[in-house]
Amino acid sequence: APPARYMHAAAAAPGGGLLVFGGDSGGRLLSAADIWRLSPEPLAWHLERPPPSSDAGELPSALSAHTVTRWGHHLVVVGGFSRASAQEPLLGAAKIMLPLEPGPLFRF
Repeated sequence: APPARYMHAAAAAPGGGLLVFGGDSGGRLLSAADIWRLSPEPLAWHLERPPPSSDAGELPSALSAHTVTRWGHHLVVVGGFSRASAQEPLLGAAKIMLPLEPGPLFRF
């Protein structure tokens, strides 16, 4: 199961289930690549590891207080902070689009 966290983001996973990533765990920001899938059948958590680079852009090393929306076969990430003490948003109105495919979670 994923470590306890808050200020993370979650979205519906392709094929059912839930994707959860990033956030804060006791004052330590979690990696934006710390992506977990909750599968409904059987009910279980699985750690997903995206490849290190992407045509969609680079993920920040850590991310919290962001939003994510599934749009077709993409996750659209908006906003967030890259440091726990940051006063300015990391992404502002920018978007990172993560491509999704059936089968392996990420296609980069």
